[in-house]
Amino acid sequence: MSRRLVLLPGRLAVCRLGPAETPPAWLPGHGFTSMTRTGRELSVICAEAAVPASIQHVAGWRCLALQGPFELSMTGVLAPLAIALAEAG
Repeated sequence: MSRRLVLLPGRLAVCRLGPAETPPAWLPGHGFTSMTRTGRELSVICAEAAVPASIQHVAGWRCLALQGPFELSMTGVLAPLAIALAEAG
């Protein structure tokens, strides 16, 4: 299976918020955005320009997207990609 890897535009920030916080009002409504909640934190990934300076974050990230679509039941998608990236250094 051959898939195309695409570098998404823009720079991203990874933010750490408290575990009980709601999605922040400053979160952009466009572009790549991701939120993941655990019992210890709410992690937000979004455009670095949107993140207020008062928020704990690390900026300068880029995002690679593997073009799909993929069947929801599909497994083993990441393994060949990880091997290819490791071999490319």
